[in-house]
This record gives sequence, structure tokens and C-alpha cells, in this order.
Amino acid sequence: MRSRSVSPAKLARTASQLLFLGLITWVAWQMWTGVLGATIEKYCPFGGVETILPWLRKTGTLCSLSTLNLSMMAGVLVMTVVLKRAFCSHVCPIGAISEWVSRLGRRLHLRVDVPRKVDRPLRYVKYLGLIAIIVFTYRVQELIFREVDPFFVLFTLGRGHGIAEGVIGIGQASLWIVIGLLAAGLVVPMLFCRYLCPFAAFLTPFSRLGAARVRRNETHCTSCGKCDRACDWGLRVSQKPSVTSGECTNCQACVQACPVPGTLSFGFRAPGAPSPAAESEQVEKVESPIPARPSARPALFSLLFPPIVAGLFFAAVFAGQAWELPTMQHTFDQAAAATQSESVEMIVEGLRCRGTSAFLVQRLQAVPGVLGVETYVQEHRATISYDPAKLTVEAIRGKIDEPVLLNDGRKVQAFQVTEVKD
Repeated sequence: MRSRSVSPAKLARTASQLLFLGLITWVAWQMWTGVLGATIEKYCPFGGVETILPWLRKTGTLCSLSTLNLSMMAGVLVMTVVLKRAFCSHVCPIGAISEWVSRLGRRLHLRVDVPRKVDRPLRYVKYLGLIAIIVFTYRVQELIFREVDPFFVLFTLGRGHGIAEGVIGIGQASLWIVIGLLAAGLVVPMLFCRYLCPFAAFLTPFSRLGAARVRRNETHCTSCGKCDRACDWGLRVSQKPSVTSGECTNCQACVQACPVPGTLSFGFRAPGAPSPAAESEQVEKVESPIPARPSARPALFSLLFPPIVAGLFFAAVFAGQAWELPTMQHTFDQAAAATQSESVEMIVEGLRCRGTSAFLVQRLQAVPGVLGVETYVQEHRATISYDPAKLTVEAIRGKIDEPVLLNDGRKVQAFQVTEVKD
């Protein structure tokens, strides 16, 4: 029995997937142990899509989303325009899990080929979902998709923000729904990603512009169909001179499955270079007994592609952490704030989302001498403008730390100032 070797490019991509899966698992573990500021929502680029309208309308960011989500969204968008949907096949943890489940389905002979007349209409479902999420999220100012978002539900084990306290945050029903959707990938490859993922819907139109793509030399191609069968997205690689579909994630499974060297290649086409069809015509005119050998340059690019994608994503993360827009910004007395105010920054435990920001603003608005409040949930930070003739920093801190009286007479500690920065 002949052993099948794994290409270095495939190993590099698997390493990239494991890296990001491990990082998100580590953040989830921090949530589990109650580390201040730890939330996987912070590292979701789709959060940037959900909060873009509130941010443009200057009403702040939603829930625990921040500038980091917007930065990652912009970074992934730029990456997609150049490298197609490489984020899905190299970075996204749900994409990695879905791919591995689909691979298991192949080994167990459970996979079913969805007829094209069924497959094509189903692909539009994710666009309807994307539109609904954007519209209703903006209208209710809440992350409505979070309840069934595989990324959030799976990595918090269905407990949401209550994971550290061991309480049910979003419901075990959501967890089982997500597990069911991912398990269905045993039969229909990449079911969630192909038909339901709203971020895939957002990226796909831009992915069609991707300059880095798979190209096919029609002269060398034997039409064996192995590239088609290797594609988890159901793309017909063997029927096109190059893969322009926005659904392509540049995973290169088709290239690695091709048995004829030099037939499928991956990379950029230099300006002025002949197209694959033109290359085939030129080859037909030249009779040579020596078969064409694949260039080392495309192979090198395939090997470097995963670290390039990972590096671009990390760059977007670092850019988002370098600057932050306020989650909520309110000025109570414009005139006084402009002439007689001082400001103080405080790190506030419990300040973790838009809802807690609104509660903090409401609490401080009732304090004489407080002129304005800005909250930054990514850093759990509040910047408070105040009139020093009427109020002291210690008085502000005491008001924030003051327990909240519930309707049943109990008092709970909603906020606690852990650091004051003058």
C-alpha cells in the first residue's frame, strides 16, 4: 500500500488553523476563570460588521465590541480583496472545525453531493441572514446573532458571559443547535460556512476580486475530476481556467489533489502575463517530448501563504489595540465641560459592555458636578469629566463603587474601581 505524503503547504495551513484555535481556546479559558477583560467577542471580526452602523451614526459600539472588532473587519476585508477568503481557511476557528468534520465525513463515507440546482439557491440563504442581522441589530442595539453564533456559543459552552459564574447565559439549546449544525458537516461538507455563515456572505462579493487564486493549465488537465472532489465548497475547478468564485477560500486542497504536476497552480499572475487559456494555446503549438515541470516559485508561495495570512490578521489585531473609540460618550453640561472641567480615568471592574456602560453613565449623570462620561469597554476604562469645585476624585470613585439596591432589598456590587489614573 502506497503511503500518501502530506504537502508542506497543507501542514503550514493546518499549523495556522491550530494556532488560532489554540489562541481562542486560551481566551475562552480566561473567561472561564474570570480574568478581567477576557471575552472572545473581542476577537471576532464579524463584530465589526454588526457594530459598523452604530459607529457610523456616532451612537457608540455595541455590547462588548470595540475598535478592535472594526480593525479586524477592515483587515480581513482588505485581505479578502487580495487573497480571497483566506481568513475562512486559515484563521477562523469555526472554519477549521467545520473542515475537519467534513474531512471525517469523507473518511466515514457519509458525504453527500448536493445537486447544483439545490446547492446554488441555498447559498443565498446566508445573504438573507446577513441583511437580517445588520438591520435588527441596529434597530434593537443588541447582538441578536450572538444567541446562535457558533463562535460565541461553542467556545463559551452555551453559557455566554456567565461562563465564569457557571450560570446559563444563552441557553443549552443554542449549544446543541450549534453542535448539530457542525455535525451536519459530516454529510454536507461545510454546511454552516457554505449556507448560513453571515460573515462568509459579507466577504464573498469582495472575494471575487482576489488576485491570488488557483489557475488551471487546460493542456495538462486530464479532466479526472479529483480537484472537484477535493473541494469542500463544491466548486467545479476542472471546468474553469481559473477559480474566480467568491466562495473559494484558497485552501489549495484542489492543487494538492491534482495528480498531474503543473496542471493546477496557485499565486498571482504578473501584469501582462498570459492567461491560463493563452498559455495552453502556446503549449499546443510547441511539440516537446519532455513534460512540463511545475515551477518552484508557486510551490514556495503556497508554503508562505499561511504565515502571510496569519501575519496580516495579527497586524489588524495590533492596529485595533493601538487606538480605541468610546463605547459610549455623553456630555451633560457642554458649557461647563468646555471651561471649568478636569478629567480622571478609572479602570472599572464590571464595565464590560454597552449595557453596563449605559448603567454607569446613568448613575454618574445624577451626581452633581459630573459633566460627562466616556466608556471604553475593551480596556474596562471610564474617562469622567467633572467640576473640581463641586466634586473630588474620591467622591466619584465612591459613587461608582456604591452597591446597587435591587427590588428584593438585596445589595449587589455592580462596579468596582480597581485603578485611578489622574
